[in-house]
Amino acid sequence: MTPDNHIIVDLHGVHFGNKGAQLMLLAILEHFASSYPGFRFCMSPRNTFSERSSLGLYQRFILPRIPYTFNSALSRMIPNKLLFQYGIVTDSDIDFVLDASGFNYSEQWGPEKAELAAGRYEHLKKSGKKVILLPQALGPFSQARTCKAMMRIIRSVELIFARDHVSYDHLIKLAGDQPKIKIAPDFTGALNCKRTPYINLNNDSVAIVPNIRVIENGHRPAASEYLNALIFTCQELHDRGLEPLLLVFERGDISLCKSISDKLQFPIRIIEEENPLTLKWILGHVKFSISSRFHALVCALSQGIPCIGIGWSHKYDALFQDYNIMDFLICADNHISNNIQIKLNLLFNERHREVVTNRILSASLEIEKQVTTMWTEVHKILQLSNIRKGKCNG
Repeated sequence: MTPDNHIIVDLHGVHFGNKGAQLMLLAILEHFASSYPGFRFCMSPRNTFSERSSLGLYQRFILPRIPYTFNSALSRMIPNKLLFQYGIVTDSDIDFVLDASGFNYSEQWGPEKAELAAGRYEHLKKSGKKVILLPQALGPFSQARTCKAMMRIIRSVELIFARDHVSYDHLIKLAGDQPKIKIAPDFTGALNCKRTPYINLNNDSVAIVPNIRVIENGHRPAASEYLNALIFTCQELHDRGLEPLLLVFERGDISLCKSISDKLQFPIRIIEEENPLTLKWILGHVKFSISSRFHALVCALSQGIPCIGIGWSHKYDALFQDYNIMDFLICADNHISNNIQIKLNLLFNERHREVVTNRILSASLEIEKQVTTMWTEVHKILQLSNIRKGKCNG
């Protein structure tokens, strides 16, 4: 709690280095701005001061890769008044944690991330703090250490939302059916866009959003296969009289966009934009999109824009199922170009594209209801805790 009796909520897992994490951060702040204006938010120092301060965020006191107990002991040695003067809060000040890690707890990353979170969440629970895991991809869990750490997390949190049925099944298989384990879709779709005057789009613009991770992961197609598929897509769009745009959704994708551009026989615009709300505006004003970035797909689909997805994990399957367009998802495997050609031919047809758009918009209404239900469950935990503590929330 701050000196002025405001409640402090720690936003775990969000940061500015990844557009998906940044969109989740902004979605949380936008949601609570009206419902809980008295809340104050903090996050870990994974970001720069200018980034945090631009959103009015406190910094949580933490030394990376240092045991939780040491961090806690060290923070108690510094007077609270001095910490607050520098915009720093400790876990003793925090009332709630909203964990929006996206995809942090899985065998894919090993047990360490889950173990770190488990240790902290256990201490917070003992101190009467509440932890909620917002919708995110989870699992699988198979190794003993990962399973043990995830069970500790489940026991320590009030609610845990799986973002898809596969993640939900991983949790149920591990911990059994529990009331606190729920399922809800990604919650960034309702974010408002931000138009930038220096970016102009025409009526025939089509966004292509590459993902360098499709190349970097060894079990996925060779670099040349994925790269050639994206080059083919750009050329096909150009030959059809459309304007392909290469949209940089993550900094790591810049080199891939430039590699595509270098292979084309015509100039292509590469759009780099730091503000994810501007990227969402762009993705909401194109004819359609071809993307391998999860939150780039969410940005487009949540605005009724047809997408061809090139997916490499179950989260893409779940997303396209939610929006009722599984027929436009391509597995990041061989023959990507041939599959893209088939999907493009469908979207080139205006009548078929309109049918797809209507399917997406209809599915969006159900997704919005599910997100509203998720926030209602979160509010119940926050309101009940506030009543018990008698703290200010407005």
